[in-house]
Amino acid sequence: MNTTCGMTNTRSTLLLMLLSLAMGYVGGQLRQLSPQHVVSAQRFEIVDKQGNLRGVFGVSNSNTVSLSMSNDKHLPSVSLSDQGFFLSDAAGRLRAMIDISEKETQFTLWNPTGKNSGKSVFRVP
Repeated sequence: MNTTCGMTNTRSTLLLMLLSLAMGYVGGQLRQLSPQHVVSAQRFEIVDKQGNLRGVFGVSNSNTVSLSMSNDKHLPSVSLSDQGFFLSDAAGRLRAMIDISEKETQFTLWNPTGKNSGKSVFRVP
């Protein structure tokens, strides 16, 4: 029986296994160096430590992209979409709005009681 041939096969197998392990390690390290450049989703939800929904960034069924956030009482505080920008106070009352329509853009403010005189602070036809 030729033991030299058996030793060569064992050495080759061992060398191949070590080379495979080394290449796997190198590949894993390289993967960590290259960050993901794109994350695709229709909706992202932001939750607090208790799991309560605090913000949403997504696309609605009508294909409108929007970003909305709520305060610690789960009342709306900020909303941004292609329709405008809306700010609410801690009680959830609308306090400021930039409304964008096809015909005009207007900026409106409300007093602390949430009432508005019905007039915009600034309007561009």
